[in-house]
Amino acid sequence: MGDTMINLNIMKDASEILHYNNPAVPLYIRKGRIFLYPHLSALCHWHDDVEYIGMKKGHMAYNVNGKKIMIHEHDGLLINSRQMHYGFSDDGTDNEFYCIAFKPQLLISNQELLHKYVDPIIENVSVPYYYLSSAEEPAEKIIKLFDRIFRLNETQKPGFELAILSELQIFWAEWFDLLKAYSVYQGKKTDKYIAVQKLMVRFVYANYMSRITLDDIAAAGSVCRSSCCRIFRRYFNKTPNDFLNSYRLEVSMNLLLDTTLSVTDISYSCGFNSPSYYTEIFSQYKGCTPTEFRAQHSELQTVCPA
Repeated sequence: MGDTMINLNIMKDASEILHYNNPAVPLYIRKGRIFLYPHLSALCHWHDDVEYIGMKKGHMAYNVNGKKIMIHEHDGLLINSRQMHYGFSDDGTDNEFYCIAFKPQLLISNQELLHKYVDPIIENVSVPYYYLSSAEEPAEKIIKLFDRIFRLNETQKPGFELAILSELQIFWAEWFDLLKAYSVYQGKKTDKYIAVQKLMVRFVYANYMSRITLDDIAAAGSVCRSSCCRIFRRYFNKTPNDFLNSYRLEVSMNLLLDTTLSVTDISYSCGFNSPSYYTEIFSQYKGCTPTEFRAQHSELQTVCPA
């Protein structure tokens, strides 16, 4: 199977639609490379699932609630439920990683055990993420658990789902003990600006096709213009307008590849005020025009069909 561009399915509330391996089982296991993402960056999103990123080759920057974490080769990163996050390359290098995401409720059906072992982690504001270093023994054990889960999924042997669930339960017990040992259950005050940022991101994702001003984005978060700019800088290192244009371009690239709409139609449907401005912004971000981008990827899909 040839490499194809990765497109995240982001709902208008900025939550991600995870395409589980089996729709009846909320478990997502995929491998990837950052070069398969537009702009070498995934879209900012969140979901109810707990997510694990295992770095097989190279490294990758990860943003969780505005904090940048560098995931090094052979290490891993756990992202807790409902945290704002995205991965990206900050130095233009490629990598190889795998992602495992699952709903914690998948592991335990007993309500008492859910309240005892799951809720203390997923509802704990002091644990938005947890870095796993392969150089540290407790963390290395968890990394090896996820490596086994990834291999089990590749085998697809009869009963592999049961084996994966068993490994995930072992992981959760290990993580629970690890967090307890580091006394993280005391909790911390939630960063009030995370909720504000989510409101503004939701507004952009829901209204990108319309004319949006800085005042509109700020109003969505009930903050002033200067606070809006400061918050976007803090969490994304971008201005609100840059963030808006990035998302519009992301949507436009999907339309260029998946539809036969003209560049003019795509530019207006994505909220750009003219085809010439769209082409100008597209060229700044991608180094080619929309027409050239469509032609290049058409050639790649012909040579390396998915």
